[in-house]
Amino acid sequence: MEQTLFDLDNPPRANTRRLVAELKENNQDFEFYPTTPEMLEIVCQHFKGGSILDIGCGTARLKQFLKEKGKEPEYFGIEKSEILLNQLPADVYILGTDFNNCTLIDKKVHTIFCNPPYSEFENWTNRIIREGNFYEAFLIIPERWKDNAAIQESLKAATVTALSLVSLDFLNAERQARAKINIVKLSKNRNEWSEKYIDPFNLWFETTFKTNTDKIKNEWEYDDEQREKIKNQLVSAPNKIEALVNLYNEEMNRLYGSFKAICALDAETLKDIGVDTLKVRESLKYKIEHTKILYWHIVFNYLDEITTRLTYDARDELFKKFDRLNQVDFNESNIRSVVIWVLKNASSLFDDQLVKLYKTFTQPDNIIKYKSNQRVFKRDEWYNNHFDRDSTVSHYCLSYRIICDRLYFRSSTWRGGYEIDRGKAQTIVDDLCAIAYNLGFVSASKDIPESFGEKYYILMPDGEPLIEFKFYQNGNTHLKLNKEFAKALNVEVARLLGWIRNKSDIKDEFPDEMADGAEKYFGKSFAISLNNPNIKLLTSN
Repeated sequence: MEQTLFDLDNPPRANTRRLVAELKENNQDFEFYPTTPEMLEIVCQHFKGGSILDIGCGTARLKQFLKEKGKEPEYFGIEKSEILLNQLPADVYILGTDFNNCTLIDKKVHTIFCNPPYSEFENWTNRIIREGNFYEAFLIIPERWKDNAAIQESLKAATVTALSLVSLDFLNAERQARAKINIVKLSKNRNEWSEKYIDPFNLWFETTFKTNTDKIKNEWEYDDEQREKIKNQLVSAPNKIEALVNLYNEEMNRLYGSFKAICALDAETLKDIGVDTLKVRESLKYKIEHTKILYWHIVFNYLDEITTRLTYDARDELFKKFDRLNQVDFNESNIRSVVIWVLKNASSLFDDQLVKLYKTFTQPDNIIKYKSNQRVFKRDEWYNNHFDRDSTVSHYCLSYRIICDRLYFRSSTWRGGYEIDRGKAQTIVDDLCAIAYNLGFVSASKDIPESFGEKYYILMPDGEPLIEFKFYQNGNTHLKLNKEFAKALNVEVARLLGWIRNKSDIKDEFPDEMADGAEKYFGKSFAISLNNPNIKLLTSN
């Protein structure tokens, strides 16, 4: 019977056929054979917990399978197909795209899972065994792995034990194949004090540079001069991603060339010139790790279209997540994938920071109840006179005039009393500008307060005040918001919190003065389009 893309008796198989057809049409079918539920069940039964690196992750089926069983480990992936990458959940950290261009020695996880393309399974299996930094791994590979001399040699060199859990096939899979497979569990001793411990970096180093050396120690440093040099070279580069990758590759080629040259010297020569092989390895490991970190931090710093729209706390949260991606290999496809990951995470942060600021301003004297809200808010319903996360206080607008005691800008003096902390004050002003910017209000100039009780302003391009504010010695901040900005703030927070569902709710619920003309702000807060993100780093000048 002729196969079609549709199988009414087997919806998953039909979906897989449609996906495979799309992959083939775009030359992205890199032997995509989805792991069957039966295979995933076996892996889940033996999975002990901890972080997972899914190599050739496809659509991260294992993640969903574990989630259904109440297990949600930190999940990393390597996937070459852009089509499959775009279908991954936002909380899958992509550590690489092309496996053959990825290193594994610096990707420390508890578990590796891999269902490799069977035409390349020997190379993939050998690399995972020798370079993988894991406690356990689960590989779905052809049965003939047992008779493969190279794989057996890798198991011996890395002191990894291999156990075949079960024999299965893909005859009834969503994408059928004749291959007979084993689910193989690999176990590695990662106890550095054990005599059987083999550091993956050492094994890789010895294989690449043909030297016999002892285990190296970690050393963390940072090179500001190199960072400035790179940034200066990028000023006139028409394609910054290409320029960054070229600079990175030049540096890595220089490093490898230098260290290969050193390792080519005979032992007596090394001794004569005072070179300690252990220090050579330490230096190389430091250079590889920190050069990669350096370049990824530069990428983050060039995402100013995103970072300028984030408050201090939101930007810090995103950077901490981003910093976890320093393991990702630095190449053009990975840069684009990581930038897309940043865009996905930044989108939720834009909404979260808006609501967080709104709740910061929410105090009994600052709010005006909706027309339908007949509740009387009692003082004892508030937590320390503020909005409480578990409070039922809701369905209200913020006034144009706000008195807030939750913006922390004071610091103690050695003589007693308080003074304005300019750094904290700068953060408050920048945060207000970022929130306003996302609502469509651009600030042309902003004052940084120096004295208590004085009026300061954030001005729009036409010279009109966006926000007027005063800091007081008792810790209070008095703000007077531009009325249109206040309307936009109230509308978008109400939409995000579900207090209003459409534009007509604004007139029905908001106080008349706040509702006047406010419907134009419904859904107008800044949002990123993944199809057209308008990020300079992704385009050519």
